[in-house]
Amino acid sequence: SVEWATLPAVNQSLYSLAFGSCSDQTLPMTYWDTLSTLHPDITILMGDNVYGECDDSSCETLVDASKYRNSPLKEAYDTLASDPSFQRARANLPMIATLDNHDYGRIDANENNPMKDEAKEMFLDFFAVPSNDERRRLNDGVYTSYEWGPEGQKIQAILLDVRYFHSEFKPTDEPGAPLKEKYIPDNDPKKEIPVAKTVEIAGTITCSTRQCPSRYKLYPSDGGWPWF
Repeated sequence: SVEWATLPAVNQSLYSLAFGSCSDQTLPMTYWDTLSTLHPDITILMGDNVYGECDDSSCETLVDASKYRNSPLKEAYDTLASDPSFQRARANLPMIATLDNHDYGRIDANENNPMKDEAKEMFLDFFAVPSNDERRRLNDGVYTSYEWGPEGQKIQAILLDVRYFHSEFKPTDEPGAPLKEKYIPDNDPKKEIPVAKTVEIAGTITCSTRQCPSRYKLYPSDGGWPWF
């Protein structure tokens, strides 16, 4: 099997970062080779690393964990792992990652996703997260953070998990209408996109640069889609 490239040492200065998301494993993936030629110091995968969600007609049959291990998500990860371009990138590019809706088992799923723990374990297994990593022990998603560099050049990368405890979106009352395509604003104070646990990590680190990539837009112009 192909090993993962080793992450930079914690005291190493980083000069180039690459960001990526939305990698559909059913399409040609030669972009991994292109990325490899750029030799970024770290590559941050922001989610939708595979497209493996079940559709509405098949989701309920996958609630049993043993069945879910043979799900479209497992097949998606297997397809990505076997792709030669990705194998070369994995061996040469240090990567960190979080997940999003297409690799969370169900499209736009939230805290009520019955498959969220299986999706989490598949994610951790695929990215070879060590067995002693706290994400294996904690029942609250895959969020984490990393720091690199000496004093004065320290970079912190905060990876959110905006799915595991995410409240349900409010469905639109006019599907397809401009600015109301799929969802509409929801002012219910009990609902949340729970990033506080992740972001509070930032307060414990003094750094020169802080990266906190997210799939959600701030103040978007296309208001009918997920944002805050």
